[in-house]
Amino acid sequence: MKNRSLATLATAGLGIGARASGQLMALAVTIIAARFLAPADFGVFALAMACVTLVRNMLYSGGYEYLMKCSDPRSAATECLLLNAAMTVVLSLILTGLAYGGRVVFGMGMLTTVLLALIPSNFVSVLTSWQEAQILRGGRIRSFYLATATGDIVVGAIAIGLLWAGWGIWALVVQSYGRAILLTCFYAVIERPLLSERISRTKIIEIAHWSWSRYGSVSLSFLSNYAADFVLGVFLSPAATGIYRAGSRIVQAASDLFLQPAQTFGITLFSKRAALGLSPDDLWPKVLTAWMVLAWPALIGLAIAAGLLVPMILGPKWLLAAPVVSILCVRQLWSTFGAVTSAMLVAFNHQKTVFHFQLVTILSALAGLLIFARFGVIAAAASLTVIASIGNIWLLLRALHLFPGARREFAHAVITVIATTAATAAGAELFLFLAHGDLAKWQLVAALAFSGIFAWAFSAFLFRQRIIQSIHALAGG
Repeated sequence: MKNRSLATLATAGLGIGARASGQLMALAVTIIAARFLAPADFGVFALAMACVTLVRNMLYSGGYEYLMKCSDPRSAATECLLLNAAMTVVLSLILTGLAYGGRVVFGMGMLTTVLLALIPSNFVSVLTSWQEAQILRGGRIRSFYLATATGDIVVGAIAIGLLWAGWGIWALVVQSYGRAILLTCFYAVIERPLLSERISRTKIIEIAHWSWSRYGSVSLSFLSNYAADFVLGVFLSPAATGIYRAGSRIVQAASDLFLQPAQTFGITLFSKRAALGLSPDDLWPKVLTAWMVLAWPALIGLAIAAGLLVPMILGPKWLLAAPVVSILCVRQLWSTFGAVTSAMLVAFNHQKTVFHFQLVTILSALAGLLIFARFGVIAAAASLTVIASIGNIWLLLRALHLFPGARREFAHAVITVIATTAATAAGAELFLFLAHGDLAKWQLVAALAFSGIFAWAFSAFLFRQRIIQSIHALAGG
């Protein structure tokens, strides 16, 4: 049991480390790009990349998930590949039409050019996603993490070099292609992909039928993440999109360190409990505690430091992105609830509750954007934050209603998380109050971070017993 727990924690640590390296490199590329690109140019790339991302997200659902869950990969491997290839052809044709429509909507020919340049990269991702599904199915999780981390670092370094060399927006286009190509090569080394023994048209239809609901969920998630980019581009300008996306990218880099592993571990642990017919009452609050005690203080610290940090790393022309970062940090606080709670509800066959939550939240977010985006980037970010907060609180209350046995453990979790978060915020704010402007900006940010971390560590020590129990829950389920 001890060895299994250590192995699980080692995999979790590797997953967080791989995610951290990828996010830090992506953040570094964003910072360098912000130094060399105007907000309008960065916004053009953000809009084009958002369109391409929709297709890529589809490739990592549907046939990808079917291949991972099917009993015999040789009965569906080639069919999943062909389905994704056909879907990519159709969506690429639609995007090509949108590329020319973008010239009319946004009045910028550059958007059309960049989008047309990015569309073919999805065909590389068809192969990449297919290989990845087989690698994860085979349990090569550590190899997968190492491959993705290495790919992110290498391609990110190339993009930074091209930005310094004056390639401008095209450095980011090269990065998009480079990551897919490099991962395809890495995956081929890790595991030779399987092909179906014979191609079955009936099987393709079966996979497509199974995939429709997943494509719907992916589309909803895409709208949740990228609706603001498009609405700001329409009502204001690509520059507004660039400012929002730059701020969002910083917050995403911080929050994804915790949210993605939290959801991955949550799905694994809750599915195991459900398969054994056991209740999640004691486990769910502990999983929440394990991740929230890290995520909440980090996001609160970033929100407090944003006014100093953003202009320092992105440059003075991106000053408006600072309040966007602070506001979106609050939004991501509640996403921690959503990531773990959604995984638990789906594992225990309450996926309709999650779907209704996603649908209502996204429709409300779109309505809020249509009303408030015309008032500026900050108003748009604030509307998204309010709606996300209300939605995730509702989902949490719904989960507590469905699993009332978790209420006592959840109360203890809330106390632990609030205490560590409040200590972090108090330490950071106290330092800002005591500082008298004698430090350079980078020194002020470094000292601010140290003060927050010290306060968090002290509070975590006081609540160490409950935090240790939560970490053990991740290892043992």
